[in-house]
Amino acid sequence: MKTIDSSKLNKIISAGHDIQAKAEQLLADNPGVTIPYPEPAKLPWVVSPVQMPLNNRDPGGGMYRVRSGKHAGAAIIASAGVYEDEQLWYHVSISRKNRVPSYEDLAFLKEHFVGPSRWAIQLFVPTKEHINIHPNALHLWHCVTADRPFPLFDCGVGSI
Repeated sequence: MKTIDSSKLNKIISAGHDIQAKAEQLLADNPGVTIPYPEPAKLPWVVSPVQMPLNNRDPGGGMYRVRSGKHAGAAIIASAGVYEDEQLWYHVSISRKNRVPSYEDLAFLKEHFVGPSRWAIQLFVPTKEHINIHPNALHLWHCVTADRPFPLFDCGVGSI
């Protein structure tokens, strides 16, 4: 795992603008497609976004802070973009100041920011390709434009 330097971070931010421009176009071309951004009114225990939007191309994205309950203090970021596969992906991350989030934190993130009826995945990339922007953050991805862009791996007997 490597920590990202500022020049690489600037390249990621620049690429992010292109990714979000593609997302904007995909949404314009497909009016029935929506990104499952949280509705702050339905999450009273979350400080309505600390910063929203993160930039003008992702008007629903932003940073949230959990203010009460067992997940208090967690920071959450939501964003969306179109990547190499030309699918629209919704990204959410959860971070803690002094530790890596727990499984319960990640399950909370999935339930409230992706939704109980949607698929979400966590990626483990090859070590040499891993970029660490925040040492105490975990990420989930949900493909907005494909119901399930991967096999079930369940051998026909239910989810594993």
